[in-house]
Amino acid sequence: EQEQEQEQEHEKESEEPPDQYTKKKYSREDEGIRSWPLEALAHPPTGDLHGFYPLRDYGVLVKLTKAPIKLSFPDYLYFSRNHYERSWALKTFRRLKNVICILDWVPDEEALIMDDGTMGDGAPGGVVQRLSQVGSHGPSLTSDQEVRLQKSLDMFDVSNNGLYSQRELREVLKAMDVDFEGGETGGDDLVSYMMETMDTDQDGYLDRSQAHEMIRKHAFYYMQSGRYYVVLSLFEAEAIRGVIHMRQSKPLLDPVLSTRGESFVPRASISLRTPTSFLDGSSGYVPAYLYQQTTAEQCCRFVDSQVEYTEKQMNALLRALQSNECEQRKAFFKDVKSCRRRRRVPLDQTTLGRLFTTPDEYHLLQFRAVVSRIRHLIRSKGLLTMDTFQLFDSKRNGFLTYAELYGGLTWLGLEMTPAQIFDLVRQIDIENDGVITVESFKGAFYDEGLQEDDLSKPSVIDLNAVKIEERKIEGLEDMIARGSDAAEPTMTRKEALDRALAVGNSYKFKMQSQKAFQMVWNSQGTMTRSRVSLWIPDIESGIFRRNRVRVCLGAYASGDFNPPSKSKSGGAHVILEITDLGNLSISNSEKLEAILTAILPPPSRFRQLYSLTGSKKPLYAWQPVAPNGFVALGIMVTTTHDPPPPSSMRCVPAVWATPADPEKNVKIWDDSGTGGRSGAIWRCGSLGLIRILVGTDEPADVVDLPANFRLELTSSMIREVVGEEEPSSPEPIRRAQNRRRSEI
Repeated sequence: EQEQEQEQEHEKESEEPPDQYTKKKYSREDEGIRSWPLEALAHPPTGDLHGFYPLRDYGVLVKLTKAPIKLSFPDYLYFSRNHYERSWALKTFRRLKNVICILDWVPDEEALIMDDGTMGDGAPGGVVQRLSQVGSHGPSLTSDQEVRLQKSLDMFDVSNNGLYSQRELREVLKAMDVDFEGGETGGDDLVSYMMETMDTDQDGYLDRSQAHEMIRKHAFYYMQSGRYYVVLSLFEAEAIRGVIHMRQSKPLLDPVLSTRGESFVPRASISLRTPTSFLDGSSGYVPAYLYQQTTAEQCCRFVDSQVEYTEKQMNALLRALQSNECEQRKAFFKDVKSCRRRRRVPLDQTTLGRLFTTPDEYHLLQFRAVVSRIRHLIRSKGLLTMDTFQLFDSKRNGFLTYAELYGGLTWLGLEMTPAQIFDLVRQIDIENDGVITVESFKGAFYDEGLQEDDLSKPSVIDLNAVKIEERKIEGLEDMIARGSDAAEPTMTRKEALDRALAVGNSYKFKMQSQKAFQMVWNSQGTMTRSRVSLWIPDIESGIFRRNRVRVCLGAYASGDFNPPSKSKSGGAHVILEITDLGNLSISNSEKLEAILTAILPPPSRFRQLYSLTGSKKPLYAWQPVAPNGFVALGIMVTTTHDPPPPSSMRCVPAVWATPADPEKNVKIWDDSGTGGRSGAIWRCGSLGLIRILVGTDEPADVVDLPANFRLELTSSMIREVVGEEEPSSPEPIRRAQNRRRSEI
């Protein structure tokens, strides 16, 4: 009987919630096989000869009134017409095939050369010639990229003399993901060769212009011209693999006659790959260098709507797509994904999310350059990583504040602006709680170059004799409230409030039923006794395209694997919608952005409430920390230990909120059976938002908005609801509150 119960439980757990796609009138017409001759593999790709077209011409139709979005991919990536016909994007909706097989193809091995801006054949000799042709190759930089590159070079230049030693050059290449762990590119050999051949005066240094051009041209990546990658249909892949097997000990192609009438054997070679592994190759096939291979594979995985990448995979993809704007990358990905059967996962909770927020590699390089400089300064003081943390921790409480880190870096000898300190903390603050823990500090600044013997050596500095003073950061609260790049703010709360008051329109705030959701997590595989799934509302990224927007106030739950709007477990699923009553067109309403920033700001940060990590599907719950004068109605959930971005949800004015009715608290799931610490998911209040608590106690101090909440605000009323900073008198708030209640 016990075995029967276990089998039944296993069957229930194996029921995976279905992947989803956008339902349209998909067509299956014109899907016939288009053949092409095998001999065509001796010639570079063309549409007429092979039926291959550049991946940069690939796009899908999602609306009849909207042109397909396309991205600029590397020019060696192609698509077969048998996988997706290019003309379909102009006239029909199509369900997309998965990207399963890729052709790695060299039409002529003798014509295979190292690309401009990269090394020569098997050795880094070509780098010297290309770097001597300053400005002749490589992409030009924007003013922002140039500034970031110059700041990065400043950080790598530890001697502040405009010259780079072999050790400094090694740090530059490590920051650019050159492999120093015994890979094929031989990072240490490359550094030595570059110093020997580029250091013309043999003084042991490269000058700043050489380092600048080396980075701009990517002179350290092995990339080949004359090699192509083609996304194939399964039918094509099957035929090509058959040819490979038939000609295992022979050249891929039969002899042909040249224009002079002479017989020769084409030097073409091919292999079949998946986006993650090698399948088969022709006789004499030699694979590409690792960086080009990785870039091609990750671009194909991106087109296949995959969302999880390692750090190096993500960096390769970023460099391949950095000529495209972040919003364009995101729009392309969403359009393509909508035509595939894929799980609806919030992108900002995946490793792919960084592709849509990081404009280019120079943002990443600047951060890595700062980390490299700090490691050098720590080493030059004769300190170990933990010694440094203890010195910076002036309060001896086990974590560093902004002020402590700022003071510590000043003591090390590194001058940074407050905005740079803020951005640095945001990069290394794992818990996103505004402080740096020992683990975060060690993860960022641990120096792998220290030998094990160094760990047993005493520090050359008397830690007890050093007193490092904190250094306050002016404007820190405004930086935190912005929740984005402090060095490049878009709009402060005061600026948003002034703009909202200036436009003179009225705005309607009203609760609406929400139908579309994205699944974040479900209990499948956790061995718990009941089912649950957690969701966030699916809100379009281009929220300012119309005169109304919907905002996320928190996460929702279902007692099964269906979205809250279709779940049999019941419960509300309403969301707050804001309408600009002064803009009735479908054009962009910039005023809405001002209203959201002023009246519905994002949380300042998140702190972790709960985690379930004992299964293959971890769950993390996050409590928003609302700005002064505001409250968070719900919480957010993720499947990684990284907190969600502040922009993932909004807070509401505290004067709008009322205590939630305890009678509406419903426990819909607990983690009994997982073997970890006890926790439970509760649906609270009138909106269907959830709370996740450790233990068995019911939620307390829950605030709520009525499900029939409705409020219209004129510009003159906005300041009464929000206030300048801290209202000097509660009377305006009471008047606004009374008006709100009379509206409901």
